[in-house]
Amino acid sequence: MLHRSNEFEWPASGNANGGYRGLGAYMSAVYLHMAGGVIISAAFALLVAYSRSLAGALFTAGGLTTVGWIVTLAPLGLVILLGAGIDRLPASTARAIFILYAALVGLSLGSVLLTYSSGSVGYTFVSAAAGFAVLALMGTSTRRDLSGLSAFFTIALVGLIVTMLLNLFMRSGTLDLLTSGVGILLFAGLTAFDAQRLKRQYEEGAADGRNGAAVLGALTLYLDFLNLFLSLLRFTGRERW
Repeated sequence: MLHRSNEFEWPASGNANGGYRGLGAYMSAVYLHMAGGVIISAAFALLVAYSRSLAGALFTAGGLTTVGWIVTLAPLGLVILLGAGIDRLPASTARAIFILYAALVGLSLGSVLLTYSSGSVGYTFVSAAAGFAVLALMGTSTRRDLSGLSAFFTIALVGLIVTMLLNLFMRSGTLDLLTSGVGILLFAGLTAFDAQRLKRQYEEGAADGRNGAAVLGALTLYLDFLNLFLSLLRFTGRERW
């Protein structure tokens, strides 16, 4: 599972119309940043898959190399940096951090392309993208308030992470399949929840184009999408023989 913080702190003040001309333009900026991050991650994952020297620097038959561990753990620090400093960082700096984050995650995802068949990865990616688009649209268009689900999603996410960590030692195929199924449902729900939350934060004036809030929103949805994709792939993907 990729690093995810469900409760980023947004700037306490701001003018919703200060950086973007309306909600539509702001949400478009969020989704464009997110799509850019996904493309960057995909490009770096393909680079690892087609470069034996790079793959060998990151992975071995026994697991991650030292460089691989650095590449895997570094994004967590970038998430913390971006989330904690979003009200002080210039938008250009926030974008640079996001690009670096997406590139590092892409390097880590190279192992996915080495493990699963290309057809399985491609089919799952398209399915995840289509599902994400529908769920995000539902989240921004529904009149039902989803904010009451925040505590549930937080508890479920923590429980999922703990279970996955335990399974690293247990190595249970059944438990892995179960956590993948739960992950699909959880990140599907989080996609709709976060899409609505970003919309409301803009409407309430807590998101402003001048402070990189669109980048932080993009990071949130980027993580929802990638975790949804990875959960689907572990649940239905076919490994290379």
